[in-house]
Amino acid sequence: MMLTTIHMISSTRLKTTIVKILFIVFFLQKFIDGSDSPSLDQPFQGSSFQKVEHDACVTLFWKKGRIGCGTTSRSSQSGEVMYWSNLIVNGNNDDSSKNYIAVFSEVDYTLENVEQVLDTSENVMGALVLNSTSFNESYIKKNPSSVYPHGTDTPEEYVTLYGDVEWNTYGDGLMYEDNYGLPMAFVSDAKLSSYLHSVSQSDQTDGSVTAEFNYYMGGPNITSEECLSWKDTDGNWKPKCLPLGGQSIWAKLFDDEDDNEDDGNSKEMVWLTTSIDATSMFHTSVRGSKTAASNILTLLLTAMLLGELEDASLSKNIGFAFFQGESYGYLGSRSFWKDVYVEFYCENYANDTACLFPLRPSLEFTKLSSISNIIAIDQVGYLMEEGSLFTHGTGGFTDEVLLALSSDDLLVQESSAEDENGDSPIPPSPLNSALVLLGEDAIDGSVLTGFDDSFSSSYMSHLDLPDDVDLDSICNTATLLARAALALAYDDGSQDSESAAEYALELIPDQLQASNDTVQILSECLFYNGECDLFLTYSYVERNNNVAKTGVDVGMGSALGNPPNYYVNVLDVRNSQPFVLASGNYYGAYNKSNFGGTSSDTIILSPSVLETSIKGLLDHFLTYTQSDISCKSLKDCSELQCSSEHSATCTGAHVCTCPKANYHIALDTNLQAAPDQYIGKYSIIEQDDDENEISTPIYTEPYWSNSVGVTIYRKMDSSIGYYVLGFGVFLGISSVVIAIFGRKLLYLNKLY
Repeated sequence: MMLTTIHMISSTRLKTTIVKILFIVFFLQKFIDGSDSPSLDQPFQGSSFQKVEHDACVTLFWKKGRIGCGTTSRSSQSGEVMYWSNLIVNGNNDDSSKNYIAVFSEVDYTLENVEQVLDTSENVMGALVLNSTSFNESYIKKNPSSVYPHGTDTPEEYVTLYGDVEWNTYGDGLMYEDNYGLPMAFVSDAKLSSYLHSVSQSDQTDGSVTAEFNYYMGGPNITSEECLSWKDTDGNWKPKCLPLGGQSIWAKLFDDEDDNEDDGNSKEMVWLTTSIDATSMFHTSVRGSKTAASNILTLLLTAMLLGELEDASLSKNIGFAFFQGESYGYLGSRSFWKDVYVEFYCENYANDTACLFPLRPSLEFTKLSSISNIIAIDQVGYLMEEGSLFTHGTGGFTDEVLLALSSDDLLVQESSAEDENGDSPIPPSPLNSALVLLGEDAIDGSVLTGFDDSFSSSYMSHLDLPDDVDLDSICNTATLLARAALALAYDDGSQDSESAAEYALELIPDQLQASNDTVQILSECLFYNGECDLFLTYSYVERNNNVAKTGVDVGMGSALGNPPNYYVNVLDVRNSQPFVLASGNYYGAYNKSNFGGTSSDTIILSPSVLETSIKGLLDHFLTYTQSDISCKSLKDCSELQCSSEHSATCTGAHVCTCPKANYHIALDTNLQAAPDQYIGKYSIIEQDDDENEISTPIYTEPYWSNSVGVTIYRKMDSSIGYYVLGFGVFLGISSVVIAIFGRKLLYLNKLY
């Protein structure tokens, strides 16, 4: 009994001792880590020496050079943080041996202010742009796009009509500047931004706060052609960049069999189009709420409304086109219009349904009939005049129909915008790119927008947020767009806009409501959480469909993100680039005759989560009568008969349906994947304009190093460094002693 009691007392003392040891270790750890506040005052504080969460301004190459940011070498660039206005005041008086990092609030981050800083101080090594929500309530003054979006003095000026119209009155062109040697980053964390805002304006007597940039993006004056054709010293072709691109998605309301014609394709097409991407100075912070997200939601809801109709009697078919990469020279729409309506020549067919070079996994686009009308939509989720939309059209029947559908719920009026000749200009849009390729008099169309003659201040900015987006406006616009499509498709050539509008109103008499469950779910995914269950489910099913077709699982496509990010990205195997598996090898395109000689030969495509979700939703929305066959992939859909050419597919709704939607590559029309080469190699197609220059911009983005980033820390006096080193040595020795002591206690009490 006594032995047991002694053992219990000893165990109690041991536990108490261990608790004390753990408390000491915990206290020391907290002392080392410091508080959660981003003060950088404690030595070795966790946030002090770790890379800061940020969004970087990166380099893009194009046909004549580079735009964007980056360091001058692989060595980092660092300096003491100082607020931009203080740099202007004190720049010439400071120690010339000192380097600085200019600090801007996002409100004051403009081309004019950046240039002032560079002109005043020669020792600016970078710039930090701070999230201003915690210390500044002012509205944005400028956005980084050009005052002539896609027009004069931009790389896209050769592919844009009306390029001299000042649509973007808030633009200053910062994103088109070559800021080689000046890395820049946006700090999104509000606490750290508030601290940096404060400390950058102080004297920093207790040690300067330093920011260090590691963002090498290639040397000066590099062009897309140079980086795409780069060869190493051994002569091997090893590109240093990738083109921007992705997959557009298109669909028809009626299948060929539904057209009630000997040849279904004889029905002309009424195209409803939009862009699905956006951009900003910081490519990982592209919310695109008033542009991409609102556009996508509106056109998806339009497809839903039209897909619910069973008894429409129409003279024309209705097409839907969601174009990727429109922010960078109309990548999606130019590629689509060119392949469908200008020229497409396949040098090496895989079969009747696919082309190996140039690589097109589907040739469904070759069956499309001629264009009757085009309506493009843009920025319809935020109306510059409450309750009003504006038409920017070619002055034909499309404009008449849109104006005839004006109502008390949504007023439609002609834009007051004029170019220098007094003509009504077409803003940047898929209609604009179609007019460039097919001729200004070849198409009857209109761009339906929420702006009259100028864009909102957040255009092409990281501040294009969902705060001001109006779901009621989006629902009203989707209803109007569905009616307009029906009216245009109903017309038999008489061009009686009043009668066509009346017919459309009979088919869709009620306005879509923002309280609709589908509206609510889709808006949550598109504006706030791109990793929502709906999108992930649709993408997962599309992945299963691809595995069932090809036998190859390349995983899920690139994520949309939480919050969503609408930057188009580079075109590679992880981001929507189609590729060929032939004889066990992978190719970006294939120009040999032995394809199919091996059972594993196939064409593989892994679109992004956004792209697969749009396709799956179109397949689901545009099917009049849903089957009752449940599925996890198209393997479960063999019982559903579609046609001799089309097998049934499975959508994210886990229901078998006949496919409606298709992908089409969004890639600069002067680029193509090099045949018989590994994935990621592209060649330029020699197609020159009248000035003997390649007319398209050919945007590319350099490969990133894994080590890129921004580090912020407090640079302490050297004497303090010795104290810190001494404390570290003491802590290390103490830890060893504590460990030995603890082990002995455990051993003596027979617990080790």
